[in-house]
Amino acid sequence: MYICFFDIDGTLIDVPSGLYRPSDETINAIKAFRAKGNYAVIASGRGRLPGSMADIEFDGFVGSDGNCIEFGGVEFVNNKFSYSDVLTQIEIYDEFNAQFTFNAANIAWTNALGGELLEWHASQFGGDWRKNRPVKEIKEPKEIHASSAIAVFPELKYMKKCVEKLPDNWTKRESIGLHDVYAHIDVYPTNATKGSGCLYLLEKLNIKPGNAFAIGDALNDVEMFNLIPNSIAMGNASDYVKKHAKYTTGNVLENGVVKALERFFGTGG
Repeated sequence: MYICFFDIDGTLIDVPSGLYRPSDETINAIKAFRAKGNYAVIASGRGRLPGSMADIEFDGFVGSDGNCIEFGGVEFVNNKFSYSDVLTQIEIYDEFNAQFTFNAANIAWTNALGGELLEWHASQFGGDWRKNRPVKEIKEPKEIHASSAIAVFPELKYMKKCVEKLPDNWTKRESIGLHDVYAHIDVYPTNATKGSGCLYLLEKLNIKPGNAFAIGDALNDVEMFNLIPNSIAMGNASDYVKKHAKYTTGNVLENGVVKALERFFGTGG
C-alpha cells in the first residue's frame, strides 16, 4: 500500500491557464491509484479544496501548509490564529494598504469585499473567491477563527515591509505579480510546512516514508520533496524546485500527474 501527496495549484489545476479543474485523465488516474488500495491525499497551501474539485474523492487533506490535517473525515490538526494574532495582522495590513482575508475551511472574513487587489488574486488562484463558502466583512475580529490569511499589496515594497513586522514564528509565503505590481503573502499561525504535515500523517497512519510519493511544482513543495523519498516535480516547476525532487514528470497542461502515476503504478488516465 502506498500514499501519494498531491499539490493543487500548478499540479492538478492551473487557474491562470484556464485549467480550473483536473483533466478527466487526471481524475481517472487518481481513481485507479486509489482502487489499488492506495491513499491519495491533498497537500496544499490552500485551506480547502476549490469548489471545482469538491466532487473528487481524496482520502485526506494536508492544508494551509501543514496547519490543517484531516484523514478519512477525522481532523488531526487545525492550528488557528488567536484573537491577538488577528488584531496584530489587521493593524499591520492596514498600515501597508493591503486588502486581506482570514480563511477557515467553510468561511472567510475580509476587509475589502469586491476589492481590486483581492479580485486580482482570485484571477490567479480560483476565479470568484466568494463562491462555495460565505465571505463576511470584518466587523468584529473576535469572531474570526482562521487557519490562514492572505494579504494583497499594491506594491512589492509594502509587502516586504509587512513581512518584516509579522512574528517570526509564523509561516509567511511571498508571491509577486508581473513587473512587481501587486504582491501577496499567505500567512499561517505556526512554522509547520507541507513536509512536516505529510510526515505527521505518515506517522499517524503507520506508513513508512519509503511507501510515500509527493507531486508538486512550487517553492512550498521543496521541504515536502526533501522529506518524502519519492518526490516528483511537475515539468512546469522551476529549476530550483526540480533540483530538490528525485523525479520529474510532464507539466500540468500535459497531464503530468497522469504520467507520473502511470510510470510508478500503471494507472494511466
